[in-house]
Amino acid sequence: MRIGGYESIAPVPPFPSGTPGFMDDLKTPDPRAPHWDTESAVPENRLSLAGDWQIQRSFPDPEELLETAYSAVERFARTHAPRAERTLQIICALDENLEREAFTIEVSSCGIRLFAADTEGMRRALYHLIDMARSENI
Repeated sequence: MRIGGYESIAPVPPFPSGTPGFMDDLKTPDPRAPHWDTESAVPENRLSLAGDWQIQRSFPDPEELLETAYSAVERFARTHAPRAERTLQIICALDENLEREAFTIEVSSCGIRLFAADTEGMRRALYHLIDMARSENI
């Protein structure tokens, strides 16, 4: 049917009811576990990811927008990081010199520092940290 020179489109179907199927997927353990060699010495230019990961949440987040990202990092560490008698410090800090949504990650033998100018940048940094750990690129 043509209306004013344009073809009309079918009405939008109703929104499905119930819980979306992907919600169950989010609750299951991550199947993409990295292979971390815990027997060999850590190379000089790498950081051992073994141990308890402790996130220092010093980044300003009054609305708690980063809770999901912090939880994702903690869940990843709990399920994938090899056990060790050490604590891996992860410090989240503000760097107002960065552009919006940008982040930097500094890795040293002491731990990991994430910097961002806003919550979106810190969220990206936290998920990028998971990706780096998953690919063993730290």
